[in-house]
Amino acid sequence: MLVKMPEGFKKLLAGYDRIIFIISGSLFLAAVIAAFISMCDRSLHLRFGIVWGEEVSRMCMIASVFMIMGIALRRGGQIAFTIFLDKMSRRTYLVFALLIYFLITVIAVILAYYGLIMTLNNSSQMTPVLELSTMFLYGIIPIGGVLILFETLSGMYFLFKELVGRENANGGA
Repeated sequence: MLVKMPEGFKKLLAGYDRIIFIISGSLFLAAVIAAFISMCDRSLHLRFGIVWGEEVSRMCMIASVFMIMGIALRRGGQIAFTIFLDKMSRRTYLVFALLIYFLITVIAVILAYYGLIMTLNNSSQMTPVLELSTMFLYGIIPIGGVLILFETLSGMYFLFKELVGRENANGGA
């Protein structure tokens, strides 16, 4: 669901997107490299004893996905039944888009809140191989929730602004 935004805000988001893409892309690359090294060690019987590859790969892949979810939402990368939305008038589309963004905002708040609780409750646990605090793994959940929250709240603001602008332009009709 694409939202019309002012050029100044788009420029700000371009910088934000670049930072998130670099972090998410680096995490994804680290996941692929770790999985490849681990696979080569097992398959080619190199006997390096790389037991950490799968754990690093899993952690980096999870972090990469949680970092990028908000941007995917803004750019329309989520699953959507646009066949219905495409047939609606712009005003009706805006109302439904606001409702959808509101529901996603509720999910993001739940994700951030309960992700934080889970992070704090499991902070004393360690990962099996690397023996890192699971706080690093679970901590990405509330971060992802906050990033989605940023996207939904900014999207709702501009959707509402467009809807009110249309109402005022049509004389409240």
